[in-house]
Amino acid sequence: MEVRELKTKDIFTVAKMLLKISGEAREEISTLISSKQKETEGEKDKAELKKQQTDLGLQIFMSLATKLMEHAEDDLISWFGDLTGMTKEEFANSELTASLDVIEELSERDDFKTFLSRAYALYKKMTVSEKVPKKN
Repeated sequence: MEVRELKTKDIFTVAKMLLKISGEAREEISTLISSKQKETEGEKDKAELKKQQTDLGLQIFMSLATKLMEHAEDDLISWFGDLTGMTKEEFANSELTASLDVIEELSERDDFKTFLSRAYALYKKMTVSEKVPKKN
């Protein structure tokens, strides 16, 4: 299954999906991302760092996908459909392994960790703006 390159619009799509996650699940994601990012810090050779980042991307994205399935299933299916050139309905009715194929493909890309970091940063900014009282 071919997965298109990630674009700017995908950062906003993922950030909006993350906003649908609330409560304890939101805290779990924040903790996971913070702790996993620290694991990749330090001196390592490029091959080891690349493998660790790929593993990290897969771990984080599998955790995110699980939470998104609980809180934003339709949005996740729509996004996966968009990434593979299918409609939401086509992707929902595609082969059983389609979601895993998309997750694996994305997590193996060099820019995926940066993509997740940016989407998460935008999500954090959006959650902060939700807490700021609005002026009348």
